Amino acid sequence: PFTSTVVNGPGGEDYLKITIDQPKLFGVSPEPGDGGLKGTIFFYRGQQSQQGNSYLASKLGLSPAPAYRGLCHAVAQSFYVGNSQFMKKLAFVLRRLPRNLGLTGNNHDIGGDANPAEIIYEVMTNPIWGLGIPSTRFNLASFQSAGNTLATEGMGMSLQLDSEAAADQVLDDVLRHIDGVLYTDPATGLWNLALARADYSIPSLLELNENDILEAPEFSRGSWEETLNEIKVEYLDRATFDTRIVQAQE
Repeated sequence: PFTSTVVNGPGGEDYLKITIDQPKLFGVSPEPGDGGLKGTIFFYRGQQSQQGNSYLASKLGLSPAPAYRGLCHAVAQSFYVGNSQFMKKLAFVLRRLPRNLGLTGNNHDIGGDANPAEIIYEVMTNPIWGLGIPSTRFNLASFQSAGNTLATEGMGMSLQLDSEAAADQVLDDVLRHIDGVLYTDPATGLWNLALARADYSIPSLLELNENDILEAPEFSRGSWEETLNEIKVEYLDRATFDTRIVQAQE
């Protein structure tokens, strides 16, 4: 009823050929029912080398058809969309998993979510919509180490970037979720990614005590009755696309 194959295009790009054979998807009762979906969809990934679709060219009377490079789009060829007077709402559920750090073991894919280290690196290096910082300005090993740790923890992220936003806002949001910090090493000038984890040796830490205090600070201690807290997290349920809230108190 549904098949998807990768096709190598003439420009060296690749796109998906999706074949759907579900003519009764929307039901057949009462006769003849609303029908279903049947036909072929060519799905283009938005690559800079992609070529125009020949079927679309024949319908538009153009040769060649617009390639829409840099734009993810789909072309439905002789597609049956049912019998109702109004088209059903059609939508694509998409995901994109950046893979630029050379992580092994498919660690760029964390349960269907993107690795946050990959997200940070792409936002900073992408020359089209990101900051376009050269890859030579990064300590790649630190990003790889953080990416592998996040994969082990199962800390994947899914977020949607579909409008103009400052890069630091996007990066801060990701860093806040993973409890990480992005900094430049004064010795090398390279960007580093570090995670706040219990991966240190306590005896090697710098110890500060009352002998290091220049003057006594002002201090007051609250009571336990005053320590109230509540956390609410709003998220989109992947299975139903409904907004849900989970909360914890105290």
